[in-house]
Amino acid sequence: MSWLRAARRSIAREVAVCVAIEYERRRTLLLSWPLLLNPPLFESAFYRAAAARPWRTASVVGCAALFAVAAWPLHEWLLRNDAFHYWTPLLDPAASRLAAFK
Repeated sequence: MSWLRAARRSIAREVAVCVAIEYERRRTLLLSWPLLLNPPLFESAFYRAAAARPWRTASVVGCAALFAVAAWPLHEWLLRNDAFHYWTPLLDPAASRLAAFK
């Protein structure tokens, strides 16, 4: 798999040069981030490590799935529930020390 590391290094250098000389910087970064930040899905060692720890792997996949399913409903609930949205238990004016200056 040394060719994969060499390819990543080459792509990283090309992206760095494009960003440094400001050659279509935004397009370069948007198109290259999956190549630089992707997990090692094409390496067999990744799958061996995942299979060696099945509970950890299942918990990570389960949490990612739970987050993907619950993110938007939770976001919608927070936007609709003003009592929780603006809840500030640590900023209670009655318990503030600055009340003496009123």
